[in-house]
Amino acid sequence: MIRSTFYSLILATIMVATILVFNSCNKEEIETMPLGTVNVNMFESLFNNGREFYMQVQTDQTNLLTSYYIRNSINKEGNTINIQLTDIEKVDASGVNVATGPASAYINIGNITPGLYTLNIDVAGRSNQGSLSVEDNFFISIFGQTDGLSFNYDTLYRIPNGALWGYVGYQNNTYEPIALAFKDTLTDIGAVGLGLTEGNYGYFTVDEAGAYHQEINDNFTYYRQFFYSYIESKEDLTSVIEYFDIKYSQVQIVLYWVFEEGEKSVLIKPDEIIITQPVAR
Repeated sequence: MIRSTFYSLILATIMVATILVFNSCNKEEIETMPLGTVNVNMFESLFNNGREFYMQVQTDQTNLLTSYYIRNSINKEGNTINIQLTDIEKVDASGVNVATGPASAYINIGNITPGLYTLNIDVAGRSNQGSLSVEDNFFISIFGQTDGLSFNYDTLYRIPNGALWGYVGYQNNTYEPIALAFKDTLTDIGAVGLGLTEGNYGYFTVDEAGAYHQEINDNFTYYRQFFYSYIESKEDLTSVIEYFDIKYSQVQIVLYWVFEEGEKSVLIKPDEIIITQPVAR
C-alpha cells in the first residue's frame, strides 16, 4: 500500500538526542571532550508551531559516534543572539545502533521577525561576531574572519506558502506510468510550476540551471520528482492522495505541502509521519 508520507524535519533526531542526553544526565559524571571546528547548516523548520529558524551545528571531526552531543546554550536579548558551544558530551549510546560521524546539536533560534540581528557564536572560548539578516524571503549569515566556525552556506531561502514537492518511488520501471499519472493529477487540480530562484531551501536545493534536488530514499530504484505551487483545496489534494493510496500498491508517494493555517505556515499533517533530517548541501 502506498504510504502517503509527509516529512516533518528534524523532530526525530531532536527526540533521540533528548533521550540520549537525558540518560547521560542520570550518570554521576558527564564525560566530555574538547570541541574543535564546527560547521553550520541553517534551515527553517515548518512544524505545527509555525516557522522556526534552526542551526544544525556539526563537528568537523567525522570519526565520532553520532550520539555525541555538542553542549550549547542560547540567549536572546532584543536583536542580539548569543550562542555558546561548550564542548562535546560523549553520550552513552549503549543498546542503540549508532553510526560513526560528526557530533552535532540543533539550536532552535525560534520564530524571528524580519530585521538585522547581532549574532555572536562562541566556539569553546573562540569568539565569532557577526550578524543575521532576516528578510521575508531569506536568511543571510554575515561573518568576517571566523575562528573554529564555518557556515556551509551563508544564505537560506524561505519556502513560500503553497509549495508542494516530493517524489513517487518505485522498484520497477514498468510502474512509471503510475508516477506520471499522479503528477498529471496534481496539475489537474491546480498545481503549477514552483519557479524558485537558485539557492538552498533547507528541504531541497535549486541549482543554477533551475533543477531541483532533494533527498531520495535509497530503497527506491526509480523515482519521479515533482515541485509545484498549490494554493487550491486541501480536500482535493487529500482526495488525490487517498485515491492513489487505495488503487496502487506498487509505488510510494512522498509529499510535502506548506499551507497557511491562521498565522502559521505548516506542513500538512499526515496519518503516518516518517521523520528525516533536512537536506544539507
